[in-house]
Amino acid sequence: MLTYSHYEHGHTLKILMGVTPGGLISFVSKVYGGRASGQAILEQSNLIEKCDPFTDAVMVDESFQIYQVCAANHVEVIRPPFLRKDKKFSEENDDRRQCVAGVCADVQRIISRLMLFKLFSEEIPWDFAPFIDDIVSLVCGIINFSLPMLADKRFMECVCN
Repeated sequence: MLTYSHYEHGHTLKILMGVTPGGLISFVSKVYGGRASGQAILEQSNLIEKCDPFTDAVMVDESFQIYQVCAANHVEVIRPPFLRKDKKFSEENDDRRQCVAGVCADVQRIISRLMLFKLFSEEIPWDFAPFIDDIVSLVCGIINFSLPMLADKRFMECVCN
């Protein structure tokens, strides 16, 4: 497993998580080394194939290049709109941008719950490597048993408008 990430300037692990509109972790990929691309993890996880065509959508940040994979499976990609130099958002784009940014912040809160576990906020001992996929799945299950962070309606209002 190639764990060194030039972007992070250190050894890292990556997982792909699916989060429901209500804030539950609905999907957890295998753990990959820091050099793995988001697109490679997405393709190997078969997450897009589990999505309902023409119905489901995935929300990603700007560094996640998955348009072709999603288009081939008829899954919408939601990404916050970006403002180009010396331009303004239209009123419609500004509302959507604020809504999507709010949902992204909610997802970050869910990820921060994962980081509350000391195991993920510090260096992981190499002895744990054979068990890391199971450990991540277990911790995500524990997070799902905690109090919900998101209201169901918040995400759906944002995506549908």
